[in-house]
Amino acid sequence: MNATHQRICMVVGWALGLLLMAVVHLSSAEGRWVAAEVTAYCPCALCCGTADHITANNTSTDRVPYAFAADRSLPFGARVYVPIGLGVLDQVRASDRWFVVDDRGGALDTEATRYGVLRLDLRVRDHRWAVRFGRRLLPVFITTN
Repeated sequence: MNATHQRICMVVGWALGLLLMAVVHLSSAEGRWVAAEVTAYCPCALCCGTADHITANNTSTDRVPYAFAADRSLPFGARVYVPIGLGVLDQVRASDRWFVVDDRGGALDTEATRYGVLRLDLRVRDHRWAVRFGRRLLPVFITTN
């Protein structure tokens, strides 16, 4: 996939996400929609530096395989809703697309400060899928209740 095709896919994905934001009703949660630059990682030594499978919030990645790492602007326990499919999440019901923030990342803090964007890192089980995921601009709903 060349760079132009990737940009077109990103814009189309963003437009679909905006459409879904208008359709999805999140009446039980108070929060905000934001654009986030999302990457993926797995709990292996290549992605994390160590393979201890413990997050910054002392959560076992074996017990909670899917969650987000975020910079310090989002507290541990904040919930992030992803309205569009992300490959492995394409078959997941909308109600199951809520993920908890339970990890931090040094690069996330640095990049958020430098570029002024919300950066999220989605934890997944499979290293190959994390690498293929790349970098995506996605609309997400964030609540800290």
